Amino acid sequence: MNKDGYTDLVFGNFGQMNKVYIFESYNPTTHSFTWASNNLTNSSSTDTFSTLSLAVGDMDGNGYLDVVTGESSDRDNVVYYNDGNSSGSWLGTWDSCIYTKYPWSKGIYYPFETLEVVLKDFDGDNDLDIILGEEPPSTAPGDAKQQRISIYYTTSKCSWTLTNPINTYHKPSALLVEDIDNSGGYDLIIGHEEHKNVYHLEPSYQKEDVDNKDFVTESLALADINDDGCLEFLVGNLIYTGPGQTGDGENVYYSLKSSTCNAPPFANPDYVTTTEDTCVNIAVLSNDGDPNGDTITLIDANFSNPSHGTTVNFGTYIRYCPEDNYCGTDTFTYQIRDSLGLTAVGTVSVTITCVNDPPTAVNDSYSTAEDTPLTIVAPGVLGNDTDPEGNPLTAIKV
Repeated sequence: MNKDGYTDLVFGNFGQMNKVYIFESYNPTTHSFTWASNNLTNSSSTDTFSTLSLAVGDMDGNGYLDVVTGESSDRDNVVYYNDGNSSGSWLGTWDSCIYTKYPWSKGIYYPFETLEVVLKDFDGDNDLDIILGEEPPSTAPGDAKQQRISIYYTTSKCSWTLTNPINTYHKPSALLVEDIDNSGGYDLIIGHEEHKNVYHLEPSYQKEDVDNKDFVTESLALADINDDGCLEFLVGNLIYTGPGQTGDGENVYYSLKSSTCNAPPFANPDYVTTTEDTCVNIAVLSNDGDPNGDTITLIDANFSNPSHGTTVNFGTYIRYCPEDNYCGTDTFTYQIRDSLGLTAVGTVSVTITCVNDPPTAVNDSYSTAEDTPLTIVAPGVLGNDTDPEGNPLTAIKV
């Protein structure tokens, strides 16, 4: 908070002053810290607070972290600006600005319980905006009992524009603001108490259910936990066991599947052996896969052709046939595609073992005069005979 390179603590309190604790020292022998306490308020305030949530970020662009609070329904939500006039463990003074008041119908003023505060540059204008998850107090009249997500766009210091909120109809107990579909804009993920968790994708922000279960969700997180290029929702739920209480207490995660977060399939190399003049069926997909679990399809058995044979795509395998009488090695590549259109190329290496083929003997014809011996000079009858492997030939009398 005071830019000394150490991590400080910010506490939102209920019934007493919110506080900032500035790190001073650490004793490695006793594993104890020394902190300097500062009230999170301006110099003239003596109020106490009912803080339900808070967030920290540089709201005014002066390089120092400010604090944004979300309060109970009997207090106003406030931004506390850190003026940077710190000295040692003292943070200086704070300028505070109220950013939440809700005029409701019939002239009645009903503030909300601010359960979640998130700071993001929601409109891309290089300053932080404020996104709130809110519910009205139980004392609100029927027309004011609508839970909501509100977005305050920062226009200047102590000045915000409130957009039309997203009504949730259920208590928004957890809120994430992230670009979950890689579209370039922020989306909303809302955890509810005793209702389905949902997400809203920009720009339409139409509601989509994460699951068909009614959870009692108290926390949410996003991470690519299985390294597949897609974000997963990690959902922390309460377990209710009392009579009449509901809620599924299992902690779960859900993977977001879309073309924008899809990772390509992988095609591992294949090694096969066959004998000369013998075709072989190669199950190239058996060691290939997709990090998202998508179905993969063999789309091209001749992505690059073999030099000494031919290939045919049979859908689940490739049939390779070597050239006649060829033995040695050969290679070719094939291509696979996942269900969302991404592709990968795999290599097949084929070893063709040699087989001793029979030689070819061509008929010979000679003539001589009666009573005259016939002399046939080398190579004699073997002169027009051949062997496919080039092995030496020997004539045998049969």
